[in-house]
Amino acid sequence: MPVPAIFFFLVCLFSEAILFVYNRADAYAALGAFAYGLVLWLITRACIRSSPAAEESTLKAQATGLRLYARIAVVVASLLFVALRANTGFFLVWRGDTAFTAFISEALIPGLLLFALGAKPIELGLGKWAKGSWFALLGALVFPTIMAALWFTKGHASVGLLIFMLARNFLGPGISEEFLMRGMTMSHLRAFFSNGWAVAVQALLFGVLHFQTGGNALLTLADVIALNAPMGFFLGLIALRARSVVLTGLIHTTLDTLKDIVM
Repeated sequence: MPVPAIFFFLVCLFSEAILFVYNRADAYAALGAFAYGLVLWLITRACIRSSPAAEESTLKAQATGLRLYARIAVVVASLLFVALRANTGFFLVWRGDTAFTAFISEALIPGLLLFALGAKPIELGLGKWAKGSWFALLGALVFPTIMAALWFTKGHASVGLLIFMLARNFLGPGISEEFLMRGMTMSHLRAFFSNGWAVAVQALLFGVLHFQTGGNALLTLADVIALNAPMGFFLGLIALRARSVVLTGLIHTTLDTLKDIVM
């Protein structure tokens, strides 16, 4: 196993161990999320043939010099904004944290700034996805579809509510988080680091960005890393294999909708 993956999973294992001591329910939930993310990755590997040459030229920032660092500043500012919005009341207008405000702050504004600085769609995962991605998406839809069907048969939902959930989660986590993390962040990490380190670092950042102040800081940090970072890791691998954040965006939409149904 490559060093970045070993480092990443050791961090996740340490976080999981803390949860098992202090929050057993979340520890089991984190194990379930890890297993589900692994299944999604295995489905993607089975459906999409690896193409190292193509994967090297996509989801990787191609800028150099001042333009590259200006683009990195946009990415860092976007990540800091998300962290501040989640943990302070400073940006009161954004405090509601709706799907629309997430789309504006995490995707639209930084995306337009990156394009103004010369970014190409293929660098940010907005190009044509790899052959086989439709089959990977269909495989990823099997379990959420079964759960939605059970949800309907028990009379807990309506078609309108399901459509609302899908639309909200597509605009929020589906577009916004995937474009921010797998599109902007991972692509610019790849300008400096290997694929393995880029995937691992963006996954840990993805987990940390779910951190909210209050209570035991160490336990909260362990919780958000164990619950979110592994899925961020597998979504990063899927984005690289598919050469697009479109597939991960659609998968992420189903993940959050599934969470809404279960919870």
